[in-house]
Amino acid sequence: MDNFRRFLRNYCLNSTIVGLKYFYIYPDILSRCFWAVNMISVLAMSFSITYLLYNRFEVMPTRIAIENQFEPINSLPYPAITMCTPNQITQSALEYFNTTLMNVKNRNFVNRYVKATGFTKALIVVIDYDEEDAMNATLLYGGSTPVMYTDWSEFPSDDELFIHDNYGESFHILSATYTYCSEEVKSLPLWRCFWVVNMISVLAMSFSITYFLYNRFEEMPTRIAIENQFEPIENLPYPAITLCTPNQLTQSALEYFNSTLIEGNTTELETYLPLVLGLYEFISLTNQTENLLKSFQDLLEMNRFTISDLLSRVPQNCENFLKRCYLEGKQYNCSDLFKPILTTHGYCCSFNNVYMFNGKCKCTKNVKNRNFVNRYVTATGFTKTLLVVIDFQEEDAINATMLYGGATPVMYSDWSEFPSTTNYFSSIIMASHSTPCPLLTHIALKKSNRCLCGGNMSNWLTSENCPCPRDCESRKYRGDVTLGNFRAVPYVLNDPYEGNKTGLETYIPLVLGFYEYIDITDQTRDKLKRFQDLLEKNRYTVPELLSRVPQMCKRFLKRCYLERKMYNCTDLFKPILTARGYCCTFNNNYIFNHRMNTRDPNFVNRTVKATGFTNALVVVTDYEMEDSITGTLLNAGAVPVMYTDWTEFPSDDELTYIDGYGESFHIISATYTYCSDEVKSLPVRSRNCYFPDEHVLDHFWSYHNSDCDHLCYANAVKEACNCTPPYIPHSGRSLFCTLVDIPCIIDVKWNMSNWLTTENCMCLRDCESRRYHGEMSLGNFKAIPYTIKNLYDGLDLNNSTSAFHFFFPNPTYLKQKQETVMSIISLASNLGGVFGLSMGFSCISFLEILFYIYLGLKMYIRNKLAKVFLAISNHYN
Repeated sequence: MDNFRRFLRNYCLNSTIVGLKYFYIYPDILSRCFWAVNMISVLAMSFSITYLLYNRFEVMPTRIAIENQFEPINSLPYPAITMCTPNQITQSALEYFNTTLMNVKNRNFVNRYVKATGFTKALIVVIDYDEEDAMNATLLYGGSTPVMYTDWSEFPSDDELFIHDNYGESFHILSATYTYCSEEVKSLPLWRCFWVVNMISVLAMSFSITYFLYNRFEEMPTRIAIENQFEPIENLPYPAITLCTPNQLTQSALEYFNSTLIEGNTTELETYLPLVLGLYEFISLTNQTENLLKSFQDLLEMNRFTISDLLSRVPQNCENFLKRCYLEGKQYNCSDLFKPILTTHGYCCSFNNVYMFNGKCKCTKNVKNRNFVNRYVTATGFTKTLLVVIDFQEEDAINATMLYGGATPVMYSDWSEFPSTTNYFSSIIMASHSTPCPLLTHIALKKSNRCLCGGNMSNWLTSENCPCPRDCESRKYRGDVTLGNFRAVPYVLNDPYEGNKTGLETYIPLVLGFYEYIDITDQTRDKLKRFQDLLEKNRYTVPELLSRVPQMCKRFLKRCYLERKMYNCTDLFKPILTARGYCCTFNNNYIFNHRMNTRDPNFVNRTVKATGFTNALVVVTDYEMEDSITGTLLNAGAVPVMYTDWTEFPSDDELTYIDGYGESFHIISATYTYCSDEVKSLPVRSRNCYFPDEHVLDHFWSYHNSDCDHLCYANAVKEACNCTPPYIPHSGRSLFCTLVDIPCIIDVKWNMSNWLTTENCMCLRDCESRRYHGEMSLGNFKAIPYTIKNLYDGLDLNNSTSAFHFFFPNPTYLKQKQETVMSIISLASNLGGVFGLSMGFSCISFLEILFYIYLGLKMYIRNKLAKVFLAISNHYN
């Protein structure tokens, strides 16, 4: 027991754990209590931090990192491209490292041993240093010869030195002393070397790691990581959408000032007004221009007009610019949704923005709206858009003053931000002019400075002049644009430009209730009931009806090319029922067999074999506007195009709308995400994703996030209406919704936010996935007669004809790897940091523990052996 206490005391006094050392150094009770409490507290803190680290690892154990942005495209499957005809009700329906050593050891050296002693067996050496051959004043040691004695294994040194005088004999009687160590002493250099090497190595490693960690922290202390790619859209504010009229100088404003300005000369008012555009655009500044500005300023001052009055009167106001507004299917007065605001693009109208233009304020133009109420997204989809009809009234514009060629600038920002793409201009102008007075002359001169610095913006945009760090928290909005025209308006269902149509005369248009919102009245319910009875009498099912009513793929797809080879479109595209109606899908393993959607047993996956524009998938479509029933054309005649992986059911995750009559060029990019082996070994609750074969989905069998979304909708309809939407694959014939269920289905769509909750819809992301994205450019058919090879020869290119070019621009795609955020190595590093910072515990401490365990065992065995030998000697004595 005494040996154990002595051993424990030696460990505490000699270990690197400081608290234990001080616990034994200071024997008084107060000091020992202090260090005991200190050690317990620090130990508790260390375990607390360890728990927090583990908790973080548990909550977010993985992350997705880009492994290769240029992964070869070989064997990448084509995306499943699904195109839906907007003509869902036709007339004929009524039928993817040398150090150089100067002194070296003699490799052929043979050690000589003493075999005889005595004077007669001496080593005799006769030497002559050739004095006559020495240079004057260069002879060392006065001609004496130094003799050094060392061991054979040592390099010659002065430790044992004898100077032999010249001319005569010298007799060297040698004696040797051999010193050796006991076993304990022999082990000391070994242990010392071990600890020296250990300390130096660990110290060097520590400094290296510290340097790299600090360097990384200094360069990039933070990073932005995707926490959730599928965050529910609930409680998301609408972006602040700002529309600027290109008509910033109106003819009616000229007439107003002609009648309102009484004092001064108003004859050159038509020359003065266009100079106001200098506030927004570059204008030519000459001496004459400056004189005109001065004259105009004097004229305004005579009539007591301020700049605020001028800027609120000159442009086309929001009341005249915005003609009709809809939000989530409901019509609003545009002045209730949009407020006027002055931006770098001029007078604009802003939706859901806290800032507004106050024309009555004399000093501050744009102010925060005290009565602002933030609007949140409560419904999604094409039919729940913010729809705005505008007219910049070209006839009311002063000649040569229309901005942007008549195009309307649209800016997206957060509701709490001021709408601007050049919000640094104001600080640059104020740095150029010390006067803050809002006179038009000074503003115009400031504008000239903007013109001058326009070519020297790099001199202004420095970290000293423009310290603009990014936002720690922000919402960024991005909009993809698809352009269209008004040719299909007469055929559009629920046309917002002409008001609601209520007098539907036939039953068939009511079928659109499966895909779109229709007005539900008692009369509508009665028609649906009668139509359903009629179908049942003639033994027609709803899927059969939905396959007969729309325009067929063989009529919708006019011509198809793939990698420069013409195909029959029916060999590339197969019919399918989707949430957007009857569609035609390329490279998808689902197909509609006229009874239900099912997996195609004969499906062959198509992979990308060639890239570039000339190897595109070219599809010419025509939705035959003339064959549509009036008031039933969907999406204003635009064609919905969906991109999905070939294993997934077509969904809206990547969706674009293409207007009819013209060519569209779709540059496709692919992103492949997979998991590391460490992620695969994690439980589902840690990685928060499913593998396709890990979770079985009803109707779809294997798991995909988009398919899960479809199933969520189907379950909502099933719970509310006791039936399954007709497009859900592998459903029993008797479970499909009928026409009389359409009002219930529409009600579910209106209240979908109540169904899409974590409890009702637990759709985890895909662990492995291929995602496709298409960047689109639009064109027309005007250059077709001049092309080298006319792909459309023999086709009638009418107002409802579209040509789609789908292609990969280069032979690579993006490859991402989902890996663990904290591996075992990083977890051990963090724990080592915690215990090292808190208790002084490190790798050295661990080695000390092993070392003292070894010493303890050695002492124990030695004592045992000593007792055994003592007992034996006593026995024989």
